[in-house]
Amino acid sequence: HTEHNIIIFIMSIRTGRRSVIFHVVIAGHASKLLPPVSSYSTHTVFLLRHGETDANAGGLIQGSSDFSRLTLHGEAQAATAARKAFLVSESKTQEGGDAQKTKIDSVFVSPLTRAKETLSVLRNNAHPETLVLPKDEVVLEDLREIDLYVWEGRDKKDLKSNFPESWQAWKEGDPSNFVVPYSDESEQDYRYPLIELWDRAENVWGDIKERQLHSESSSSLLVAHGSLGQALLGTAMGWDATNFRKYEFPNCGLAEVQWDVSDTSFQENKSAQQWRWRWPEPSAWMQR
Repeated sequence: HTEHNIIIFIMSIRTGRRSVIFHVVIAGHASKLLPPVSSYSTHTVFLLRHGETDANAGGLIQGSSDFSRLTLHGEAQAATAARKAFLVSESKTQEGGDAQKTKIDSVFVSPLTRAKETLSVLRNNAHPETLVLPKDEVVLEDLREIDLYVWEGRDKKDLKSNFPESWQAWKEGDPSNFVVPYSDESEQDYRYPLIELWDRAENVWGDIKERQLHSESSSSLLVAHGSLGQALLGTAMGWDATNFRKYEFPNCGLAEVQWDVSDTSFQENKSAQQWRWRWPEPSAWMQR
């Protein structure tokens, strides 16, 4: 066999405001495009749930209400997350880039106080050698927690006793059978909170993608809630609402989602490429 020299050219082509990287391998007389997964241009989104609240500690349902505040333990959780959750893993550091540093280009936060408090603690405890945040954030109304209507502010034990079938559907993640009255005065007006939540999560991704088209951002942080976090992760990975409860966010739990933006625009991609847990228990990358 005749041995051929292999020449590798790496070309960075700017299209509009984004860089697309092609790896062209020429061996002998043949050439082809090889876009390895590790070389894809990606947009990274971090999903962070707020710290423990007094309602969490007291067994009350919060939903999209805004009566709860972080406990001292919740503040400590957020401070710890700021110092440790965003540390770059050893394997990622070996690939290049800033060692042990995560740079966030854009921050989006829920309008609810518990999420804003968590972001404030995060800012106050972020070390510049570990986590770099932009000075401003964008408040998105659709980042609020799941709307639970008449359930909000009530004790979980009370709800389990008075709404046994809906409570069971809620705990099992059954979107078709999880129904909640809209108000105490409209007992016949029932809502499907999980189905609504999944639709709203889709809207969040659409909003964020549209915003990123007009920026140089390659990483975003979303500070929000547990149920919404599940819906954001689910819609990013192409799962329907029956996957609720599959991956639950603990207080200050952090997930990392990567979107491929190399071959098609970020806006056109229906599903993310891969995701993993970053905190409190890091995991390997998982694909859809």
